[in-house]
Formats: sequence, structure tokens, C-alpha cells
Amino acid sequence: MIDILFIGNRADNNEPVIGYLWRGSDHAYITPYKCGVDYADKTQKITATAYEVMPETVAIWRDEQESLQEKYNLFFGENTHIELPSKKSAIQKADDIGRALLNVCILGELNTMQSEASITGQENPVFTNKYTIPDYFINLVLSKYNMSISPVIS
Repeated sequence: MIDILFIGNRADNNEPVIGYLWRGSDHAYITPYKCGVDYADKTQKITATAYEVMPETVAIWRDEQESLQEKYNLFFGENTHIELPSKKSAIQKADDIGRALLNVCILGELNTMQSEASITGQENPVFTNKYTIPDYFINLVLSKYNMSISPVIS
């Protein structure tokens, strides 16, 4: 799953809500991030909370903490690189390039890496979030597509 979060103002009270966007032909809904889905063992049912939001207020949500993180370079092709504000931004840009030019989903491959790490039964917290996977493992995936990431050295 790709974690792209959206923000929008609720239609009932104009309060902002951050989460996953669901769009209909003329309606938009956001399921709150980290608290919008629940599973009941007893009934074996999944319930989801979604708030109707005003479509004109919907935008991609940017984490304010991202600006405080270490800057990263994304290298691609022969001698091309771009400096990005964080590791998360570098991974997302690599995914954008992969989708646009190579028809591959980098985030999907990182999700697979996360799944395989959890299947082995070795719960390692760095593999619970694709943005905390060590650079070495991310670069194993990226190297197949002539890309890599590394922190900017000041």
C-alpha cells in the first residue's frame, strides 16, 4: 500500500481531517489515518470510518516534520542527481521516476520487502515503515533501475 495522505475539511463541521481519500462522482470521503479502520475478532468484520469532505478543500497532506529531517540525494541515470528535503521525499521521487519512465512501482517493491521481513517472523521495527528501511536495502531495490539514494553530506 502506498501511504499518500490527504487533508480536507469535513462537510458537516468544516474541521480538517487527514487520511485516505475515497472519491465518488460528486462526493469525497477521507478515512482518518491510523484510526479509521477496525477489525472485530468476534464478528470477523472490518469497519471503516469515513468523513464526507468538501471536494474543493482536498489536497495532498505534507508532514511538517519532513522539513526537519536529513536531506537526501537521489541519483539516477549516468550522472544525474537531485537533492530532496528528506529520505521519504527521495523514495517517493524514485517511485515517481520509476512509474513515469520505467513502468515500475518502487514503493510496491519496498512493501514486498516489508511483507517478506514480517513473514520470516523476525519482527524488526526498521522494516515496519518503508521510510525507515536502511539505505542499503532500499538501494538494493533501486540499483535494478540505475538509481540510488544517500544522505547529503554537508
